[in-house]
Amino acid sequence: MVSLLTALMLSLPVSGAQGGAVELDRVLSTVHATKVWRSDVRQARMLKLCPPATTDEAILAALENRLLMMAEVSRSPQPYDPPADEVAHHRTEWEGTLAGANVTELLGKAGMTAPELEAWLRGDLKIRKYIEQRFGALPAAERQTRIDEWTKDLRQRAGLKG
Repeated sequence: MVSLLTALMLSLPVSGAQGGAVELDRVLSTVHATKVWRSDVRQARMLKLCPPATTDEAILAALENRLLMMAEVSRSPQPYDPPADEVAHHRTEWEGTLAGANVTELLGKAGMTAPELEAWLRGDLKIRKYIEQRFGALPAAERQTRIDEWTKDLRQRAGLKG
């Protein structure tokens, strides 16, 4: 994430060419003491990290949900560490959503390193595994409804809208 000094510098207004303030970045939300910045939303959009969300509002909600879910995953009595081959497969799936873009170049433009991407993908897999353990025994017709209710409850407990 962003260092405190960088965060302060990014949140300060900068004089634009026409004398107005130009906002470089700002905090959009806070989830369990973790700040979600406008730049996080831009990064998630550029890298297509929150499908199927496409609007800034939907991406912000997806990032908030991810933070809430990762907090739940971290409390799991059975921690899951995805094996390297599973992470590699997930990366291949993710790369397939990028329409042949140069991944290294795209990561650079988005401000994400390869290790940060791997951590993100590992997080995806941990969340999937947790959801499968928690809701996998439910009939398919009921599963998504229960996941949606759980997510809504997480958001309410965290004081988030929606």
